[in-house]
Amino acid sequence: MRSRNYMTIDNNNFNGGKHCEGQSSQEGHGKDTLLTSCSNGDSKYRKEMVVNHIPVDEEAISLHLPPVDGKRAWIVVIGLFLVTIFNGVMQEYYLRAKLFPEENLVMWLTFVGVLFEVFFRFFIFLGNIIYPLIGFKLVLILGITMMVGGLILSSLATSIWQLYLTYSLCCGTGAAVLTLTGYRILPQWFTKRLSTASGVFSASLGFGGIVLPPFTNRVNEILGPIWTYRILALIIFVCGLIGFSCIKERKATSLSKGNDNQKKRRQSINDMFGFDLLKNTNLVLWITMGPIYLCVVCIKATFIPSSVTAIGLSDVDGALAVTVSSIAGITGSIIIGILADKFGNLNIFIICTVIAALSVFLLWMMMHSLVGLMAFCVIHGLSCPAFFTVSTSVLISIVGREDYPKAVGLRALVTIFSIIGPFIATYLETLDTGMEPYFYCKFVSGAGYTICALLGLVIKLRMNPKLLAKI
Repeated sequence: MRSRNYMTIDNNNFNGGKHCEGQSSQEGHGKDTLLTSCSNGDSKYRKEMVVNHIPVDEEAISLHLPPVDGKRAWIVVIGLFLVTIFNGVMQEYYLRAKLFPEENLVMWLTFVGVLFEVFFRFFIFLGNIIYPLIGFKLVLILGITMMVGGLILSSLATSIWQLYLTYSLCCGTGAAVLTLTGYRILPQWFTKRLSTASGVFSASLGFGGIVLPPFTNRVNEILGPIWTYRILALIIFVCGLIGFSCIKERKATSLSKGNDNQKKRRQSINDMFGFDLLKNTNLVLWITMGPIYLCVVCIKATFIPSSVTAIGLSDVDGALAVTVSSIAGITGSIIIGILADKFGNLNIFIICTVIAALSVFLLWMMMHSLVGLMAFCVIHGLSCPAFFTVSTSVLISIVGREDYPKAVGLRALVTIFSIIGPFIATYLETLDTGMEPYFYCKFVSGAGYTICALLGLVIKLRMNPKLLAKI
């Protein structure tokens, strides 16, 4: 019988970090074993590891790579959490602060956030070209510099058009390349717990949404808006430094450089866009789902405060709804990740999306009390992060790890179209149809979740026709 190269290892403590070299052998009773020679300093020993079901990563052993799903991997997650913690909450501050004399201030400030989202998605797409050419360290430095520089320059802005350059372009680009780093590095460190790690990573935006607004309000009252921007820039810089020290690639990216690699470099750039992947029907379905899902999430985030006051509740209740939704979203991201790793990513995505749709139709549309409002915020908040949490794992299962970076870029490019969602909902609200306030916003949101759940089911059945299969 030919020997299989399998063994049982503790991923959290791979021989205490000792370098091991080994070869497989065959013993009686059909068990495979791995004879492993390990060294730690001057001490050397050999031990036999019984083989069960986990394949030996021979490349990891030969290159002395850390184990996947181990302690070092979670340190990387903490670093990625820190460098992206404040990326998604600055728009709220700009909309609340009355800094400029222009007419239609709310509309022009809204475009600051819209352009931020456009640059954010677009530069995730373009970042896939830069990343393999300069490496993740320079990408991180670029992202932190753009974020900090954008905030400092925003403190000097005297008109809204300057914010289009400082906040929308600079901060949007910085946020994009920092987020791209997380998308590309996490799959290197995780296999069994990839969705859990992705859930922790995506929870950073919700965490910033809870922590930052009270802080900015207090600082603005004491020091004014100019120093608020600068202090925020300092916080992001410090978090970036701590995160930079924690983040590390499991296997260093091979950089294309030198005259001998010019042809290879051109080929990699031409191929990096990944349009050839659009032949994969499952991928097309998944990235088509992206803008729909983001659209309905944005509709809820945009209109929940005003829909609360429309039914007779106070502004304080609206602010409470936003806070409860953010807390539930953080919790939901982590819980969904744990469940997805255990029961299948698409399975949990479909279930959570159905729950989100039902929460809209049965709670938000019927909501006329504070109790109903809180129930909706909790249930919807726990279920709505599903797409962001499982997307990395689903993309890998569809296209494989080799083509995953290109798939990330395509997904980001397509999700640019999600910015039209709130505008469509706002237009529908201007129509005099005799319906209760924000009826169409709620209906579009619930219908969007339903469409996403159906698309997820189609992808699942295409990948495995067995309804209960773990996918």
